[in-house]
Amino acid sequence: MGINLIKQLIPHLYSIQFLLLSNFLSKYDLNTSLALTEILNQVKVLNRVMRVKEKDSTLISKEYQTLLKMCDVIGFVFKPKQLDDEELATYKKWLDAKAEKDFEKADQYRDILIKKGII
Repeated sequence: MGINLIKQLIPHLYSIQFLLLSNFLSKYDLNTSLALTEILNQVKVLNRVMRVKEKDSTLISKEYQTLLKMCDVIGFVFKPKQLDDEELATYKKWLDAKAEKDFEKADQYRDILIKKGII
């Protein structure tokens, strides 16, 4: 198969994937309520592994990828926001202010993060 033929087929793969998913969902009853419950449970798992002091990046990545796959199955599209250096610095300042119990500063940083749609 030539590379040009492959390049021509790539845009059609998504429509084929959608048709296969549509056929699957119409053939089998998807328990949406249960699926949403399981997604929320996975969010809790991900939050739990991210809140420990000594973070395991491999485990976090695994749980995050699991969450993305679960969302993909029921058609949720999720595009994570990549934070720039300034946004990361603001987020770190917010965490530090909370840890130091300087709630006035923490509230200011939190408001900035909310306005930027980060939290």
